[in-house]
This record gives sequence, C-alpha cells and structure tokens, in this order.
Amino acid sequence: MDEEIKALAEATYREKIRRARQSPPSLKIGRGAELFADSCQRIRCGIRAQCSNIGPEEVERVLLDGLARLKRSHDHGIIQYTKDTSP
Repeated sequence: MDEEIKALAEATYREKIRRARQSPPSLKIGRGAELFADSCQRIRCGIRAQCSNIGPEEVERVLLDGLARLKRSHDHGIIQYTKDTSP
C-alpha cells in the first residue's frame, strides 16, 4: 500500500513538472513557486521522518539551514545547475 501511495505521489509530481514545462512564460513563474513550495513540503516530511522528536520550528530551521547551505555551495561554484532537457 505504501509503495502505491509513493508511486502515485511521484507520478503527480512528474505531471506537475510536465505541465510547468509546457506553460507560457507568464505562468511559469507562478508554477515555479508552486513547485518550490511542494518541494519544501516534501523536504519537511523527510526531516520529520528522520527527526521525529523535533517540533515545527526546528523542522523549519533545518529546512532553512539546508537551503542556505545549498545557496552558499552554488555561490562558490561547488554546485552548478544545468538545464534539464528531458521531455
């Protein structure tokens, strides 16, 4: 049952990405924000799964720390984003 739910959630997420890629530029900005919010929610779920004893404020702090670390890595050239050309 859990595998079915996971597969459905992943299919839904992929469909959102597909629709965003086919959208006109004026809609992509809003949908990009929606995808980012969805991604953050998934990360929060993962943080709660790994650290079940922490509260919502701590979950948010861990998320923000991770995002800040990712930005620093990008700013220093450690991580470089490439354009996704998948369909």
